[in-house]
Amino acid sequence: MYTFKQAFDKITEAYIKGDIQPYHVDFCFCGTLASRRGISWDTSIYSFAQLSAMEFALLEEIRAQTMGGPDMYFRTGNGISRESVFNHPRYEQALFDGMVKALDVLRKIHISRGEDVEAFEFKKRELSFS
Repeated sequence: MYTFKQAFDKITEAYIKGDIQPYHVDFCFCGTLASRRGISWDTSIYSFAQLSAMEFALLEEIRAQTMGGPDMYFRTGNGISRESVFNHPRYEQALFDGMVKALDVLRKIHISRGEDVEAFEFKKRELSFS
């Protein structure tokens, strides 16, 4: 079982390295914390409901900032696709904002377990284009 600090550090490292890939089941926020065993999640660390709450916080913010309305997640017929989300001019900010929200859900999960959780500061990564 992770402490909040351990989970926070693991997520932050993946974010900085560019390993957080929303919509990719193995490399999304929760895929970084709870790897998949076969077709199911490792729920020994976080329950499926907890994983879903964290993932929803991340994806809902990305969706809101890049695609608009709530039904646009999986729609591809109108030119909206994962690629259009990732190439959206607000994607990097949306990813950061979603990460902040998902980390807050993670923090609340750890607090609900009785863990004494210190405040966290999540910093936006600096992308360099070569």
